[in-house]
Amino acid sequence: TDITGDTFDHQHQFIRSDDNLLVFDNDGQPGKSRIIEYDFDPAAGTASEIWSYSFDSWNVVLGDVYRFDNGDTLAVWGMHGKIDRITPAGDVTAHMETDEPGTVVGFTTLLDDLYVR
Repeated sequence: TDITGDTFDHQHQFIRSDDNLLVFDNDGQPGKSRIIEYDFDPAAGTASEIWSYSFDSWNVVLGDVYRFDNGDTLAVWGMHGKIDRITPAGDVTAHMETDEPGTVVGFTTLLDDLYVR
């Protein structure tokens, strides 16, 4: 397989849909976490990076990612106690952050899209 773009090495969570793979990764840049998306072409045996979003800190544990039907991405920066909703253009349209020091957010399970609109 030929991969175009950055590769990942320390993934926390991933979502596979059709021919795409969305990955929460800690190896994009030293000391930073990111979300990276690849498009796969099985016939050609290739994978191409098509989207990425970097966080300004390293999220060692409890990173999570979810893709909404409209293309927005839910990013859980667990050990930082933060959750962001990110548009395909990279804009954060919703942000939640705990104000309690030392509080983390675990992996998420969305039961209904209505709760995060």
